[in-house]
Amino acid sequence: MTQEQCVANKEMLDGLARSESWDAAWWSFDWHPFAEDITGNHLVLDAKTGEVIEFLHDDEARPLWGASLDAWLTSFVEKLESGALVYDGKVGVVERDFRTKLAARHEAKRALNAPLEAKAARAKKLFAAYVALCIVLTLLCMAWSYTHG
Repeated sequence: MTQEQCVANKEMLDGLARSESWDAAWWSFDWHPFAEDITGNHLVLDAKTGEVIEFLHDDEARPLWGASLDAWLTSFVEKLESGALVYDGKVGVVERDFRTKLAARHEAKRALNAPLEAKAARAKKLFAAYVALCIVLTLLCMAWSYTHG
């Protein structure tokens, strides 16, 4: 991220934390984002501890990426040189098996949502049946009223 993006993201995240009353475990005002991915996750430098932490926007996990910025940078360079990290034209620098992990994550979410989707489909069918019944009853009442004046 550019310096301007770092400042803008810090202000945005701090503002959201204030306006939405985020718990201190979710977002710390001591965190300073310096890298982001396309899904809204950030690597942040903790001004208190010096640690590099991953802020996941939709998960309460806060993985530690380095005990310090220097340790994270050293690890980052080593992973680039070893081929463990590669450049993906759509998302930037990622783990070699990024696409496989992403697909597995999406599949796991789909599996978790499947029971809810099945319930929603049943509820939709029941609602359609209810509406159909209401229409039939309305038509029967109108027909009775018409014939019995």
